[in-house]
Amino acid sequence: MSINNFLKPVFEKLTDIAKGIKDNKNAKAALCIASVFIIVAAAGTAVLFNKNMSGGAAMPAAGTVEPSSVSGAAAPTDMTVYGALESAENPLTEPFELTRAEVGIGGVKATVRLLMTEGRHITDGEPGPFGKEYYEGNLVAEVFDQSNKLLSVSDLTGCFSQPLVFRSRFDLKAGDYNGDGLPEFTVGQYFSSNYNAFNIFTLSEKGEVIKLQVRNITDGILSSNHDGYYSTGFEKIGAGVFKVSVYDMQKGKYIDKAYKWNGLEFEPDDGTAAADGGKDLEGDGRETVQSVKLKDGSSISSSELVEKLDRKDETLKYVYDNLPNDIRISEVHEGSFTGSKKPELLVIFKLLGLPHAAGLDYSVAAVFEKDTLRWVTQQGFMTDEAQFGLLQDSKKNNYLLYSGTTTYQGHSTCTLQLLSLKDDWKELLPTDNGINSLGNLKFSILEKGIIGVLKPVFEENTVIGWDNKYYMKWNDKTAEFDDFIPDTYKDKAGKAYFKAASVSPDGSYAAVSHEWGFDGISYLLIYDLKHNCLLKKFEIAAMGYGFMWSPDSRRLCVTRTARIWIDAAVIDIGKKSLFSIMDSGIAGFEAFKKYGVDFDYKLNENRPDPYYQPCEWSPDSKKILMSYQWTDSSYNRQGGSFVFDFDRRTVSDITQNKAHSGADNLEPEKPAGFKW
Repeated sequence: MSINNFLKPVFEKLTDIAKGIKDNKNAKAALCIASVFIIVAAAGTAVLFNKNMSGGAAMPAAGTVEPSSVSGAAAPTDMTVYGALESAENPLTEPFELTRAEVGIGGVKATVRLLMTEGRHITDGEPGPFGKEYYEGNLVAEVFDQSNKLLSVSDLTGCFSQPLVFRSRFDLKAGDYNGDGLPEFTVGQYFSSNYNAFNIFTLSEKGEVIKLQVRNITDGILSSNHDGYYSTGFEKIGAGVFKVSVYDMQKGKYIDKAYKWNGLEFEPDDGTAAADGGKDLEGDGRETVQSVKLKDGSSISSSELVEKLDRKDETLKYVYDNLPNDIRISEVHEGSFTGSKKPELLVIFKLLGLPHAAGLDYSVAAVFEKDTLRWVTQQGFMTDEAQFGLLQDSKKNNYLLYSGTTTYQGHSTCTLQLLSLKDDWKELLPTDNGINSLGNLKFSILEKGIIGVLKPVFEENTVIGWDNKYYMKWNDKTAEFDDFIPDTYKDKAGKAYFKAASVSPDGSYAAVSHEWGFDGISYLLIYDLKHNCLLKKFEIAAMGYGFMWSPDSRRLCVTRTARIWIDAAVIDIGKKSLFSIMDSGIAGFEAFKKYGVDFDYKLNENRPDPYYQPCEWSPDSKKILMSYQWTDSSYNRQGGSFVFDFDRRTVSDITQNKAHSGADNLEPEKPAGFKW
């Protein structure tokens, strides 16, 4: 009996119950009964799943995962580039790359990539939790040094007690979770609709892949984190301590669980085992009330705003008893949004405690009077992935731009809405643009009123990626979006991911970054908006970008973020050239000493982790105030600021701040009283 056949009568019953809710016949009782049926369905699924998975490979002992001879993946002497995924219903005839990531081993760059081998492409006529199409096979890890020399090949298949299934390629998330200075990465598999199970692997100094053990857990830490389906980043809360968010079905809410490295394995940080081996941090591990700082320096408690939300909203009403513990503020904007002359606050809330039976993630946009905190209006948005942008036309009317993407069993629906706040959330843009046909699109909200419009790339009727179709730019005179730069850059179709964008102050230029994630390459494109053409392409490796234009729009400071460094480079638009401050040798620990700065500490030679970030441009656009940070030999973070003269290529006004330990301060620090 298949899982789908088992669940079919259950969900037919749920349909009848849903009709009762719609007709308002004892809705609360009907919803409770629905929850019971969902639990029964989940239990039945688990029984069938465990039955089908019995007899799987045994978990290897702790230690290095031994390299093995993998069919079709013999250890190459350099980094072989494998082809695309095989067609439907065919076995894999050669390995294909699932992901790769650049890490640091003892201060030296290395590359980890994961390959699927000896697998098959499966099309399920009755889609289950893996979707209609997915890939099943063996998992191999390869590690290369910075010259692309192969350091190790490891078969990770036996580290999971079930066949490995991947629906698509994914980003590999890395971090130092046990505090030994060496990188770890996570690999996960589907466990249930509420969470995935993730194993943790570390790299030795020789580049060997080692599976780290977790006390009382044999097949991965359960996590409901949404930043990665097959690889996720854990939140570090101390030396060798991290926490994960897990959805508790009985409580109907998310709780935090923490794990600590004891030198041999990860264990619950309080020494006792919870349901899956972790400590429940719900009572003291999560801040239930946020303090919101406003521009005038005053603060507002998030609980004050949550209490004023309109609970006629059915979703908020459903979890009324849990508020304000399960709602968080993600954005706050100040202004006059509804046409009132009184100052107002536009607040975006994110609902965290939705039971799985309620469906998708939920966000709420609400307007309050700033002085009295009186509630004015609100709108709810139910989707898997929500993005918001605040826009204004030339008449000072305010609009909320919303993009939502919902994915279910391999199919996605994308929604784009422009909502007028003064007209009671009147919708001004078309919605419901799905990807079920070749002509449909996906949207990505970028900076300053730019929307990236993406089109799906298909292989055998399967969406394997997204390519840029065109951009839309907000026109404040017409209160509409104008298309610009259509299909100007397509040399790597199917692998384009929008990262960030910014328009110059005078509206003449746009900087847009793309990431070709599977090739490990990023591009920064400078567009001439007046002539609608590509001005210059820069190839830059980075995980993230930030932009700061000079007042005259002739120079752009680009912040490039990696795992252990942040670099700042300046682009001269007229000369179409890029100058890296960090790589130039003009700024830095040794360079500053040449300027006469006497540091009372030594730089950490193993992990300096330098951060260079812009604070502000000078009014004449010739100089820029920069913030710097790095790690000293005692592992304290040292930092300060300096002024960089772009024309003269010189550094001046170097200052030092007080050293601090703990997490990096990613915000640039402008010296008190600084003036140009």
